[in-house]
Amino acid sequence: MARRIGETGVRTGTPVDAIERAENGLTVRAGGEAIAARCVVCAVPPPVAAKLLGPLNAGMGDILAGIPMAPVAVVHLGGDATQNVPPGFGALIPRHYGIRTLGTVFVSQLFPGRAPEGHFVNTAFIGGTLDPEAMKLSDDELLAVARADQAKILGIRDFDFADILRYTHAIPQLVPDHPEKIDDLRARAAKIHGLVLAGNYLTGVGIDHAVGSGYTAADGAFNLTAAGN
Repeated sequence: MARRIGETGVRTGTPVDAIERAENGLTVRAGGEAIAARCVVCAVPPPVAAKLLGPLNAGMGDILAGIPMAPVAVVHLGGDATQNVPPGFGALIPRHYGIRTLGTVFVSQLFPGRAPEGHFVNTAFIGGTLDPEAMKLSDDELLAVARADQAKILGIRDFDFADILRYTHAIPQLVPDHPEKIDDLRARAAKIHGLVLAGNYLTGVGIDHAVGSGYTAADGAFNLTAAGN
């Protein structure tokens, strides 16, 4: 997408320092530049959005900073497909089974090109609100947990590939008063000329909600710019 749009339209690897109000929209300060924009889609996680939007509206910053975020370590494990990974999407593991892995997704069964021919890749998720201490484990310790749990859950014990990613603010927790907070957030955002929100914290953490948020934001941005605002 960046190559198609061209260097003048896309800046990759450029952290945003601030978003400021302007006469005809907003100004984004990033990479030493002040970029004028009729519309800004803010699609970053709540803790980051709180820092960027708090100066525009203190209430927005407070709401975003108050959204609980669960930490998650993501462990990718691959091996020989003859080990018979069961067909399907994956497995979620209830806490009372005493297994530390929250769930496993059979990635190579869902998406093409995720593993070489004759191999598989599973992705295990460890941590969450009930096990935040998992983030303090070393890579070797996380890998040992994931491998042991894969053996318990699926009977798979041989892996020739592993990769670990850590996300300290991974999954928004939609607690009981979340809808009311988001209604308040949207009402405040609507008063900031040119601002559109997007993200899985708005309506739900599932892929359908996340993608839907993007479409909704795109429609909002198009309507703003098409109206000449």
